Amino acid sequence: LLPFTKPDIPVYATKGTNQMVLAGCLFAGGPALDMRRHRKLPHAEAVTIGRFRVTAFPVDHSVYGAAAILVETNKPDTATQRLLYSGDLRLHGRKPGMARDLLNAIRHKGPIDTLLMEGTSLGFPDEAPKPRLSDRPVLHAADEYELEEKIASRLSDHDGPVLAHFSPQNVDRLVTFFKATVRSGRQLVVDPYTAFVLHLLRSTGRYPQPTADGPIRLLLPSDYDKRMKYRPVRRHLAGYAGVAIAREELDRSPDRFVTLFRPSMRRDFGALSPNALLFHSAYAGYLDSHDWQAIETQLGELGGQVVQAHVGGHIRRDDIREFVVAVSARDVIPVHTFRSRELLTTVSGSSRNR
Repeated sequence: LLPFTKPDIPVYATKGTNQMVLAGCLFAGGPALDMRRHRKLPHAEAVTIGRFRVTAFPVDHSVYGAAAILVETNKPDTATQRLLYSGDLRLHGRKPGMARDLLNAIRHKGPIDTLLMEGTSLGFPDEAPKPRLSDRPVLHAADEYELEEKIASRLSDHDGPVLAHFSPQNVDRLVTFFKATVRSGRQLVVDPYTAFVLHLLRSTGRYPQPTADGPIRLLLPSDYDKRMKYRPVRRHLAGYAGVAIAREELDRSPDRFVTLFRPSMRRDFGALSPNALLFHSAYAGYLDSHDWQAIETQLGELGGQVVQAHVGGHIRRDDIREFVVAVSARDVIPVHTFRSRELLTTVSGSSRNR
């Protein structure tokens, strides 16, 4: 919604959110964030904005840089009022300790008057589209760690080409596939979008970068220099030219790699390989699109298959109740859900008033 905001209004965002907006703008057609408008929200450090104190607390979500936001009134000689916006978060990702850190931090701030609580996952079991192909395998997992185990096991049992579809901004999922790939003795081949996300995160020291012979390789499309209109990114990608994997190497030894794939990359791949295993690691409803139906049909004709391997990025029903009970806000306001009444029923009796 950035394009619909007035250009003179400041935009407060965490460093991670700013990085993901930049990557999405350059590679996925997302909106740009004018740096003249950007104001950084540091982690767990209050920032004064007008009459309010605003604190961002990092949370575990399927997009890197997500945060819960605490807003406190900042009026002299009056009782402080506090509103906590949960943002999109989950308790079943790679960093469940973030939720505990958030709850511990707000306990020291004082009572929460209002909690804006996300309820995205409510209703999903009943409303999720049925698989178009009834025999499509699904890897059911409770969290990212179990998903890693199951992907690694499936990789070890498959001796043909493997493709993986997930959002590069879902850095936890990138880590899941990276670790599962390494455990299976393969190399993870990423595209420029993913390589740029890793480049943005290099200062953390935790994320490996593409190299010529390491566990992460980079596949450059033949016309990447024409596609990338933003000159600094073009220069950055040109620096990978000496370490990028050749298409011929992928074709010669397909059992050595797990290659990131999305429908827009079909022109880079040409024909899909026979006996290919494609992990679809995103919301299953996307598989009902025309592009994915065509890909799934083509794979089936070549003896390959799509495997749904996903763990949601949003907090689950039982965890919503646990989180709301722990926050113990006076008022709970459901957001980001079509099931507001269901959310309130789920947490009934857990807040002090309503």
